[in-house]
Amino acid sequence: MKTITIRGIEPGLDRVIKSQAKQNNLSVNQWILQLLKKVTGMGKEPVFKKHHDLDTLAGGWSKEEV
Repeated sequence: MKTITIRGIEPGLDRVIKSQAKQNNLSVNQWILQLLKKVTGMGKEPVFKKHHDLDTLAGGWSKEEV
């Protein structure tokens, strides 16, 4: 496996990464790998989520019409 070094991580981002890794009982490396897989579509969850913020503009069916 390859090794990648990421430079320029701000202290606030560092705290968030470490905190989230701890909350998920993962090492920082495992947590970041999981995040990278997710955002690249290589994880178990889909990258794109379904949004409904424009549904009212595009139209749709009411409960009575369904």
